[in-house]
Amino acid sequence: MNKIQNFAQIIRLIAVSCCFFFGSCTERELSEKDKAPIEYVDPFMEKQSLAWENSIRELKESVPAPEIPLLGLPFGQTHWTFQNSPDYKDCLGDFSYPMDSILSIRPTHWNLKRCFADYGTFKLRLGNQSKDKSFPFRAQALNKDFGGPVSFQGNLPELNSTLEFAISSRSALFQLNSLKKDTLVLGISPHTSSSYTKINFYPASGEIWVQDSMPALFPGLNMYYLIQTNNIYTGYGIWQARLKEPKETQLISTNPDAGFYIEFPLDSSESLQFKIAGSYWDLQDARLHLKKEIPDWDIAGVKERGRASWEELLGRISIEQKDQISPQEIQNFYQSLFWASLVPRTFSGTDGLYPSFSGERIPERKESGNFYGDLSMWENGNSPQEKFLHLLFPENKEDIHFSKEHDAIRPSSDLDSSGFGGGNMNLAEKASLEVLRYLGLKALDTDVEYLGLQKPVFTSWVLNKAKPNEFQFSCDCPAEGSAGVSSVTFNGKKLENLKIKISDILQGGKLEVICE
Repeated sequence: MNKIQNFAQIIRLIAVSCCFFFGSCTERELSEKDKAPIEYVDPFMEKQSLAWENSIRELKESVPAPEIPLLGLPFGQTHWTFQNSPDYKDCLGDFSYPMDSILSIRPTHWNLKRCFADYGTFKLRLGNQSKDKSFPFRAQALNKDFGGPVSFQGNLPELNSTLEFAISSRSALFQLNSLKKDTLVLGISPHTSSSYTKINFYPASGEIWVQDSMPALFPGLNMYYLIQTNNIYTGYGIWQARLKEPKETQLISTNPDAGFYIEFPLDSSESLQFKIAGSYWDLQDARLHLKKEIPDWDIAGVKERGRASWEELLGRISIEQKDQISPQEIQNFYQSLFWASLVPRTFSGTDGLYPSFSGERIPERKESGNFYGDLSMWENGNSPQEKFLHLLFPENKEDIHFSKEHDAIRPSSDLDSSGFGGGNMNLAEKASLEVLRYLGLKALDTDVEYLGLQKPVFTSWVLNKAKPNEFQFSCDCPAEGSAGVSSVTFNGKKLENLKIKISDILQGGKLEVICE
């Protein structure tokens, strides 16, 4: 392994030397011109987009949403994030930069909106037997090696271990590699925002069942998690009031300083692996999600499938003439596209099962497509994100309409009667607005079926490239100044108004914009 690493370092040095001798332009061509869109997405950026602030000011938005790292699939059911702050704050969560240590890793169903309680979550803690003799576990130093949309790699120096995990829509696979012989400890505990958390451990199978009761805003709705381990353990139990209670198999608590622990002895050549799947219905449904989404222990396969999902989504928009655009602008665009595509969140299972939103435990099933939630649509059905979704994901339109009819997606009560300038937009709505702005499009407050046209950031881009419905956009606009759009031609015909129908864009064609 050391010989391979040394060889890779030599190759990198040769590449850097070539860039030095043959000019920095060559280095930029290698790093920007041929860079895949997914390479621009970093969920761990402290400032998610430098341009959001300017565009949102037009809607009189003044309160930012919390900036937290979220790993997830497009419109997935569960995101994953980190906790490094001991005190959960309703409007700011329990994460703050810099990320140099962690208290826990956790699934989250934060809807990306400020002052909206998290739900369906618990704390996953890591420790070792030699140092963590008292509970709850203390914070662990964490050095991030890589963090992408669907996977994370890092180093836990105090545990002499490396951490790696990859996620699917409803599931996740974790792997800890011990660098020396040690006993690693896995802890599970309630989250501060939960009404209560019920944990059961089944020693014969090595499974852990977690049931999280939702806050009052979701009456009758629970989140269920199934955890499966791939290793032999030597001890287990619960801790309460900082005391271990070995061999106990059940805990019902609201106390984040209580929890469950499992001890795994590992040699330096071993890995600790465990899988987690969630369900809004029951544990058997979570078991089905694991079987369909992560049937084995191949973490590379989970990464590959997740990456492919994002590459397909991000590839729907092709930015032309990338060499004429700053790397920062390109990153802002793809970063915005990433955040805009995290919600609506899938509420249905792999078999279509989802809970009724009537407040009662009534099973419902969607035979095809997905049942969505966590997306606030404006009263007039004219939010920027709804138009963003109809433009880039027209295949989801019927599912979103179905979900709205069944009360999973509700009109936002935070916005005023005009639809603009009311309360706080969530992070996905902000990002949707920003994606449209980069493309020279804008949501109109009067026409649901149309998008307005404005001076774009990208003067040339293509939607659905090389497909029968390919749509080409080009703009003759000065790079500097505040010139506005003066005329628009679509498929050779001049448009009377500075707007275009979304359905016309989806059918394909060529749009040419001229600025004053």
